[in-house]
Amino acid sequence: MKHTVNMPARYALIMLMVVAVLGCKGSTPPITFYTLTPIAAMQDAGSGQTNLKDALIGIGPLKFPKILDRPQIVTRPAPGRLDLAEFKRWGGLLKDDFLSVMAENMATLLGTDQVVVYPWPGGLNPLIRIEFDVHQFDGKLGDAVVLRVSWILKTPDKTDNTHLRISTIVQQVSGPDFDALVSAKSMALEKLSRIILDEMKNII
Repeated sequence: MKHTVNMPARYALIMLMVVAVLGCKGSTPPITFYTLTPIAAMQDAGSGQTNLKDALIGIGPLKFPKILDRPQIVTRPAPGRLDLAEFKRWGGLLKDDFLSVMAENMATLLGTDQVVVYPWPGGLNPLIRIEFDVHQFDGKLGDAVVLRVSWILKTPDKTDNTHLRISTIVQQVSGPDFDALVSAKSMALEKLSRIILDEMKNII
């Protein structure tokens, strides 16, 4: 007996085969993880800054926007719009990375190992403390990164020992991809570190 397959059934079979083939080709892309990078060691670090070099410096605590407190890298392609890159993520917590890199930057610029990150380990009591309230730390691919942050420098002055400053740093992105964007974020933190160091020189 001769068997036949009606046209609708044949088309349905063909469509299933097409979907299966496309499904194989359209597999989920791998996730790429990123981290911020501290500045490189400097041969002349700490020169002429003996008073700061010998002081225990505390980095933190830190307030961070909820929108940035997530694994995905956040970009701002247009005013009033944020994009979350599902396959471009931070290797850890961005806020922890922020404090860690700031601590390493300050230690490098001062040529000291007397820098600790909040919460202070082992009951240490830093003489100088730098607290942060980050309002914006995102950017546009191929354009620029914006770091807008309030920071408080607490010093051992006997009078007014709290110095509040607001810094807005715009760092150009050198390329169209996330590698360039993350690199620009690291450079923005380097600029912030140098701004804070200059302020410390003036008041201590």
